[in-house]
Amino acid sequence: MICTLIASSILLSMEDGSMAVLIPENQSVRIFNEQSVKGEGAVVHLYGETKIQVPGVKAEQIIEALKSCEKK
Repeated sequence: MICTLIASSILLSMEDGSMAVLIPENQSVRIFNEQSVKGEGAVVHLYGETKIQVPGVKAEQIIEALKSCEKK
């Protein structure tokens, strides 16, 4: 996972470019692992919005990416 600050938002993207999640400014999120038919994977839940499944990634990986987020 790669984390980039864009303006006041956070962009989480897969290193291979296969998927990206944009977390808008002042958006509360919950990040957790969830079991699905395809196996366990991370979910980014934007409160009041939607749950975004991030296949092939664990919640811990997203949290580590957020801790090392860089401003671009």
